[in-house]
Formats: sequence, C-alpha cells, structure tokens
Amino acid sequence: MILPGVGQQEILFHNPGDETWWLGRLNLSNQFVFDRVATTTPFSGYSGDSLTYIGDFSGAGNEEVLAFDSSNQNWWLGQLNENNEFSFSLVATTTNFLTSPPLGQPTFIGDFSGFGRKDVLFFNPGDQNWWLGIKSLPLQMLMMNTGNLTATYQTAYDVQGCLLY
Repeated sequence: MILPGVGQQEILFHNPGDETWWLGRLNLSNQFVFDRVATTTPFSGYSGDSLTYIGDFSGAGNEEVLAFDSSNQNWWLGQLNENNEFSFSLVATTTNFLTSPPLGQPTFIGDFSGFGRKDVLFFNPGDQNWWLGIKSLPLQMLMMNTGNLTATYQTAYDVQGCLLY
C-alpha cells in the first residue's frame, strides 16, 4: 500500500484486541515505525471473518481501505484525512441480498466499470449472482447484479470485455 506523499510501500494491519488500525513505514534506519491511524468503532463487528481490500475506490489517486463487516453485511471505506488518519464511512449494505459473506467465494478488485477507479466484483452463493460494487457518490457504493450462473458455477464470465474466471 502506498499512501499519498510518502512514495514507498507501507504495512497496514488491524488489531482486533483494541479495534485499531496501524500503519508501518520504514524509517531511515531501515526499521519499521508504526502509527495508529484508525479505530473501527463505527463497525465494531469487524473480525477475522471480515474482508479488507486496498485500492483507489474513489478515483482520487490515493489508496483506500474497503472493509466488509461480516457481522452486519456493511461495506466501509477508509480514506486518509488531513491528520494522516483513516476515517471510515459506510458506503454500502448488502443485507437485502447477500445471504452469507463472500468468504471463500471469488472476489475481484479492478476497474471493471471503466471509470478509472477500483470496483469490487464478487459471487454470492445465496442467489448465484455476480455483484459489482461501484463507488458512485462520495459516501455511496452502488451494488449491481451483473449476472446469474445457476447453470454452472465455473463458467467464464465477462464484464465489459474483462475475462474474470
């Protein structure tokens, strides 16, 4: 993960004991220095069953954290603010169609929409559909049903010319 203005790889991890996120940077002595950059109090159900993705989901040119909270089917976007801390905003909920978390299911991050930002594409075993999450408004991710594979799970699937599976 590379954050704005730093220009080097960094390590981001979540500590479930105190619900904090830590960012590690290599200093001039080649040692990692860790700073607390966020807490997950907005979505305290975040656990080992939750999923985390890194990418430029808003198209602003910065890496962001997209977290799926498996306890309530909510999607949270963490963006770095001016205080060098991540602030998380609820951008989508999938309780109306996602019958189980997409753990172990095919999940892809890429610019499938062609808008110049990362999208999330995942398979929902509950309804046998592929769902595409596109960051649309500042605090919203639009979830669209892109296809049903009830006949066969292992069929190649194409979203706007991108062979995925």
